[in-house]
Amino acid sequence: MCALGDFLVLFAPVLRQIARYLPHHRSENASKTHPKSSHDKFKTASKFLKTGEIDKNATAKGLPEARERLRIDTLPDVEKRAYYRDMEALRYQRSVIKTGWDEGHTEGSKEGRAEGEKKKAKEVAKRMKEMGLSIKDIAQCTQLTHEEIEKL
Repeated sequence: MCALGDFLVLFAPVLRQIARYLPHHRSENASKTHPKSSHDKFKTASKFLKTGEIDKNATAKGLPEARERLRIDTLPDVEKRAYYRDMEALRYQRSVIKTGWDEGHTEGSKEGRAEGEKKKAKEVAKRMKEMGLSIKDIAQCTQLTHEEIEKL
């Protein structure tokens, strides 16, 4: 087997993965969904392997993320470390904000339920009072204070 054959055998899975993200070129006679030939995909993939560049006109799923990753990988070490430090700071900020939101949401839900239960207890107490039950009995059933019941 020749050197090119060895290369193709070893890197065929990698090239298949890369080819999935390459744009589909269309000839004038081909249907709009007809992908370009395997040879063209190989040429484009090998160009990517040689240059590390993705065609600017490519629109396949996942390419924006791949372009960003390639851009980061080409940064000098100092800039790359600064980039990762900034990304970690942003991740931490988002985490703090989400945690605060979650805690606020939980606390607000608890307060809302407590207010709803208190309102319902007052409605029941008012009906019980209209029925002529004693304030002592109403307080025992609804767990409202005597003052709250007298105000109803």
